[in-house]
Amino acid sequence: MILVCGATGHTGGAVLRQLRGEQRDVRAMTRSEVSAQRLRDQGVSAVVADLGIPDSLPPAVDGVDAVYVANPCTPAVAEHEGNLAFAAAGAGVGHIVKLSVIGAAEDAPLTFGRLHGAAEDAVKAAGVPWTMLRANGFMQNTLSWAGQIDGGAVHGPVMHARWAIVDVRDIAAVAVKVFESPAEHAGREYVLTGPEPSSPHEQVEVLADLLERPLDTVEVPIDAVQQQMRAAGVPDQTVDWLGELWRMYAAGGAQHVSPDIERVTGRAPYTFRQFAEDHKTLWLQA
Repeated sequence: MILVCGATGHTGGAVLRQLRGEQRDVRAMTRSEVSAQRLRDQGVSAVVADLGIPDSLPPAVDGVDAVYVANPCTPAVAEHEGNLAFAAAGAGVGHIVKLSVIGAAEDAPLTFGRLHGAAEDAVKAAGVPWTMLRANGFMQNTLSWAGQIDGGAVHGPVMHARWAIVDVRDIAAVAVKVFESPAEHAGREYVLTGPEPSSPHEQVEVLADLLERPLDTVEVPIDAVQQQMRAAGVPDQTVDWLGELWRMYAAGGAQHVSPDIERVTGRAPYTFRQFAEDHKTLWLQA
């Protein structure tokens, strides 16, 4: 039995789908009873629990052999994932797979990296065998451009910066391989990227070709995007962290391409064009 924490998110949802496709016993965990019931309606075993409430976790991990944890990056991420890891240890869970970020470390230059570095340490401290999946940005995030397609241009920061974004299906495929042979992957820290760095401008060019319509990009300064986000009510800390990330992208700090997806799964990761072809209609549904 595999518990998927974050089952309604990008990577957790992909892990859940792939495990179900392989007829594995799987239990989804969510904080919302509404989300849990929606999953149950689809035939998924689902439990409601909150990583911030340790007493809610033992029923979620009861009878579980392995756990996948994907959790929003907040100042409490280490505490929350530590709560789950210690509950898992108490239940005799045999393996934890944690979604992390590239460069996760106590002394990482980015806040995202430092927070996930602390969360990795909290998971390790529980004593359950672990595997860390240190992922780059997700291809799925580009689906947020859908509302701009009809206007003929995608607006955003760092449109000409290049980084090696990754399809969450590849992240899930690595997680599933780990669950198949946990001892083989115990104590490993996999860096998960796409097969090549590309810029949002280049990605929009791919979309223009696939959608058969003219599309351009409009660069918006990072400071201006941050002002817009604050005006929209996005928490200041999130705005600040994203500013750090975008500036790192602009400096070329995320172009590294890792071979780990192919090493673990035996196949190359999806290219952005393959991702876009498979999700073509979603950009037209805004």
